[in-house]
Amino acid sequence: MLVLEGHTGTVNALAFAPDGEMLASVGKDGMLRLWAPPSQIASLSLHADGVNAVAFSLDGRYLASGGNDQLVRVLDTRDQRVLFTSEPLKHAASAIGFAGEGTVVFGIDENEDELP
Repeated sequence: MLVLEGHTGTVNALAFAPDGEMLASVGKDGMLRLWAPPSQIASLSLHADGVNAVAFSLDGRYLASGGNDQLVRVLDTRDQRVLFTSEPLKHAASAIGFAGEGTVVFGIDENEDELP
């Protein structure tokens, strides 16, 4: 078993690139970390609060994340540059994925105010 250390707090989601060469992790600390296991290759503060969801595009070039700051961001994995930031959503993104080329889908938690 391989243990990757870096997040302070809970890890909320993990995603492997389709080729299996890169891993993305996101957590309560608001950080998105990119790994070429066992090494960390980038640590990015993309969201002002915890990050709940992360997904790679089908070709592995792009990475989408959704956070408690009610934003969805898309990152180019080659240079770790943010390509897109959504308008603020009504609620935090709780799930995210790619549906074909250039299409990001996400779910929001409409009951987030009711969670403990």
